[in-house]
Amino acid sequence: PYFRFVSEKGRAIFTIVCILTFFISFQAAHVQFRFASGDLVPHTRSQEVLSEILDKFGAEGAKSGDYFTFFAKNEDELENIVAHLSKSDLVESIDSARDLLPVNLSEQQQVLKSLNIPAYINQLSLLDKSITTRNETSVRIRTLLAQFSLLQYIAALNGEERIANESREIQLELRQVQKRLSALDVQTAHARIAALEDALSTLDQNLRQIRDLPPIGTLLRDILDGLPAGIRSRYLTADGEYIIRARMSPAIYEPENLRTFDSYAASFSDHYFGMPLVTAELERYMRHDFFLSTILAAVLIGLTLWRSMGGVRRAILAGSPLVLGYLWMLAGMRLLGFSFNFINITISPLLIGVGVDNGIHMLHRYLEERAFDPEGAIERSGQRTALAVIVTSLTTMLVFGSLLLARTPGLRFLGDSALLGIGFTLLFSLLFLPAALRVFGKRV
Repeated sequence: PYFRFVSEKGRAIFTIVCILTFFISFQAAHVQFRFASGDLVPHTRSQEVLSEILDKFGAEGAKSGDYFTFFAKNEDELENIVAHLSKSDLVESIDSARDLLPVNLSEQQQVLKSLNIPAYINQLSLLDKSITTRNETSVRIRTLLAQFSLLQYIAALNGEERIANESREIQLELRQVQKRLSALDVQTAHARIAALEDALSTLDQNLRQIRDLPPIGTLLRDILDGLPAGIRSRYLTADGEYIIRARMSPAIYEPENLRTFDSYAASFSDHYFGMPLVTAELERYMRHDFFLSTILAAVLIGLTLWRSMGGVRRAILAGSPLVLGYLWMLAGMRLLGFSFNFINITISPLLIGVGVDNGIHMLHRYLEERAFDPEGAIERSGQRTALAVIVTSLTTMLVFGSLLLARTPGLRFLGDSALLGIGFTLLFSLLFLPAALRVFGKRV
């Protein structure tokens, strides 16, 4: 009954499948290639514990492939590279020998050299002397108060109101100064000034040591020479070049961002490398090998079908379930978020070699049935071949389906891709091929 229905609705089924495949092919064309991905790493208990620790401390884990490494021949080049990397939005953090020095040490040295601590000490000495002569200052203030009081009185008698008011304000200010001088504890003030002078003298000695530090380059080399070899190798190569590591944002793996950053890095350094660049190159090789192996397998299978089936039309019909199944597999991978990687890329030649069998068996059986009796040849060939085709496809799917139990995500992706490809190929062998034979059977 099934193959009778497919035969009767052959033209409609053929048209619907072709239309759906046309739209599905747009999804299939956007399948991505990822040579390496965090999704391929097995999830173990130790990784879960590490993730929990990083979450507790508010830290983020970084893969080794997230870094660009730069090399600088001298301190000026080191400063230049670090400065340029700091301007890039794709760089999350920078690790270099500059981290061993205080922030902006060279600027701090210039500021410290401009400080004149002895001048501050001299000013404190003058202040101390002025406190000693407090009594003389108080006598002078009283004299000034008497003089300004007399001036205010005379100005008021002569109608000079402005002068009288200004004289009164000056007297108020002098009385405030007199009050503060009277409240001053001379001994305490002397002690505080002496302590401050001692502190400034000590500070001047300490600052003199910082001012006399060697240049930044010499100081940095001295610090690195004093580190253990294992730690020093993190910042300095065996040839004496500085190592700068830039941790990149995940956005670096976008092709356009990677090209932009690569051009930017080349503008200020000619000695660097990054795992994102290596990964992109490996993905290019993988994409090239994928298309080469797929095209080569398709050509060889096509030639074999042409010779064995006795014509181009028969070869196309026999291979049509495979072509449709392959396109729908790619679309399914795209919709499910799967990418081709260095493991599941092998499904392409495998599917071509395994999936073509269904179409060959069914078309050969159809030709035999048609030679015996053209009437009902599609139904009879389908009924007598379907079970064998289904069983062989299911056994193959069960083998690849066992990979879904693997702990390695890459093997699970291989199983998913194989199930999609073989499953769709089986579907179109039982649905599309009989419909296509109904449409083109007389011309085959």
